[in-house]
Amino acid sequence: MSNAIKKFIDKWEHHEIEDYGSVVSPDYKQFQKEYRGVLRGIAKEVGMKLHKLNANHYCFSAVLKHETTSKFYYISISDVRHNSEWYSNVLYRTMEHEKDWTGGPNHYSSLEHLGVNLHMIEHQSQRIEEDRSEGQNKKGEDREKETKASKDFNPRKKIGVQFSRKQIIATRTVEIKKYNTESQAMEPVLDVEGNPRQGTETRIILPASSQYRQFVLTTTERVFVPHVYQYDQESKTSVDKGLSPNMLMVKLFENATYKLTRTPYLLNSDGTVKVDDKGRKLLDFANQKVVRLTGKEIQQEFDSWKGRSVISDMKDKGTSTEKTVKSLEFSDQLNK
Repeated sequence: MSNAIKKFIDKWEHHEIEDYGSVVSPDYKQFQKEYRGVLRGIAKEVGMKLHKLNANHYCFSAVLKHETTSKFYYISISDVRHNSEWYSNVLYRTMEHEKDWTGGPNHYSSLEHLGVNLHMIEHQSQRIEEDRSEGQNKKGEDREKETKASKDFNPRKKIGVQFSRKQIIATRTVEIKKYNTESQAMEPVLDVEGNPRQGTETRIILPASSQYRQFVLTTTERVFVPHVYQYDQESKTSVDKGLSPNMLMVKLFENATYKLTRTPYLLNSDGTVKVDDKGRKLLDFANQKVVRLTGKEIQQEFDSWKGRSVISDMKDKGTSTEKTVKSLEFSDQLNK
């Protein structure tokens, strides 16, 4: 992540933009002005320029133009008063021309990976045109490598993250929400009766061997007990040894960005930890540290723990043989 993007996100992430109702507040105008500057920087890094920014009511869309191919790309963020999608779920897509408001399929990216994803979609678009002009798809080793590289940047690809049962420090029941592409906002997922669906929020502490030790990952993805597979020398195949006795797994989006936090205890003047009237240790959220890692980077941090079992995350046995973790006690105060 570039310093400009990081500085911009850190400044506005926890800032509640003033809402003037039917008119746009000066606070939002300043936010949009700075966002415009960030988009210009992202566009420049991938050979594009900010062609136009269309201001709306506490949201905006933009058109980028590639300086070599003259192709146009559409960018959009939803209403910034109601969610944080402006940096975690930016909509982008191809355009046939600068006023093509329907365009190609919708894609979504975090702000820090927007430049990479724009570069990939531009590259793919150019290759498709080359194939059309030649009247056939190109074959060979180079095309296979490009296809693999394209899949590596698939924003919907999930990977398994393995961890010890002891690394779960808290769970609680929360309302599950999903991004609605039409309203461009996070909305509750409803069950068959029209009621908001409930799910489990899990807090997982990173291993001591990680450079981010004591940082906590909070996720609503399903945590389950994976199967253990052992390689058999005679049959030259992996043998299913059943459910793991000491390991758990959660699947994260490989290229999505997740926020990890580390919150110290609140201390008295003599250095002792403050407690509430029930004797629970209090946390100092004012000095909370935050890092942002992709799903792939989080997997690598958990893989730094060499004591884990050998578990294959490539075989999905289905819900009938995977045990979902639900019965863990929730605590409002996290352990250090």
